[in-house]
Amino acid sequence: MVQKELQIAGMHCNHCVRTVEQQLARIPQLKVLDVKIGVVSVAYEESKVNPAQIEAVLAEAGYSVVP
Repeated sequence: MVQKELQIAGMHCNHCVRTVEQQLARIPQLKVLDVKIGVVSVAYEESKVNPAQIEAVLAEAGYSVVP
């Protein structure tokens, strides 16, 4: 299982934190470890979750992963 910490652009408040948590929970096989304003920690099997899926779900909610 891979653990990653992603920098997220566009998060400014606790509502953003909840929104990101809810959006990421939609991805099967992805475990959300921690979400703070601007940062999310996740764990997943690389064979089952593609980083592009994470970025797409976050983009739907109006956020983006900072490279």
